[in-house]
Amino acid sequence: MRRCMTLGLLLTAAFLMTSPCRGQEPGTAYEHLKFLEPLVGNWKVVKTEGDKTVSDGQEASEWILSKSFMRHAGWGLFDGKPVQYEFYTGWNPKTKEVFQWAAGATDSGYGIIQRLGAYDPIRKVWTSRESHLLSNGDERTSLVRFNLGDKDRITGDFTQRRQGDQALPDHHDTFTRATRVAPPALDGTPGPGYVYLRPIEWLVGDWSVRGTWADGKPHEGEEHSGWVYDKNFIQGTGWYKDRDGKRIDYIFMIAWDAKAKKYVMAAGGSDGAHGIGTADYDAATKTLAFRRTAVSPAGEEMSLDQRDRLVSSDTFEWIGTNFRIGDKTLPDVKLTFSRK
Repeated sequence: MRRCMTLGLLLTAAFLMTSPCRGQEPGTAYEHLKFLEPLVGNWKVVKTEGDKTVSDGQEASEWILSKSFMRHAGWGLFDGKPVQYEFYTGWNPKTKEVFQWAAGATDSGYGIIQRLGAYDPIRKVWTSRESHLLSNGDERTSLVRFNLGDKDRITGDFTQRRQGDQALPDHHDTFTRATRVAPPALDGTPGPGYVYLRPIEWLVGDWSVRGTWADGKPHEGEEHSGWVYDKNFIQGTGWYKDRDGKRIDYIFMIAWDAKAKKYVMAAGGSDGAHGIGTADYDAATKTLAFRRTAVSPAGEEMSLDQRDRLVSSDTFEWIGTNFRIGDKTLPDVKLTFSRK
């Protein structure tokens, strides 16, 4: 789930650990995600490979952004090392499928996960394909099946696992109800992602956002972002009011894609829109140039070219061009982010 401060389309901004929009009425995506309702709460998560336990951790799930998304935050072991992570589950109205985007880190690396698949309401099983990109550029893939028929016991099967040409063992997750326990702390040492994110550290902070819509109406909003998971990711939340005065809340996360050698940003909003963008950074002009694609709440394809350019230590400009939603072209937008 970045920068969704434009056009009420939420082409942007996926993660400060709050639950934006708590208490709002469910959005349109909830109708397709309500099968996740039994997941709300705290869980003990045991991962096994055959008869061997390879991770014993916990996970907590909650609705966010008008129930347009569910957030799952947890900890356990990954390849024998303590890991902290969070998943975001949402609905893709274009493909009619359920997706997840996730980020996590150990004390020596990080990973980005994407899943996409269909839920079978008869069998109460969500089946998806998973891509897990590691911080060294390697990719792991698997077939994932979550069995959601029991509200107090959920199981997950991970099969067809591979890393390149290497076959990996299947593993099995068992979720049982638990009392929430604080995760073990990461040591705070910047991870490998920080080397690549450090040039855009000026994006981090608390911001007031102002601008003008094409019809002359004022644009207003706020954004708050910070480092997470040993500085392997920049994560944030924000809100803005669209042309009709409706408030849209959003979340986002920025990471370094070690395979594509680009910045990647996942984002989602309280209207159910969501998308992913990739970017390059020009250090000479201090400009981050994104190409963004997204899906609207109605299932239309959206796209945008975005530039974030540092003006001073307390100001940067946000310029959106080549806006498209379906077959429509929308006006350019320029916003000013001022440090609060």
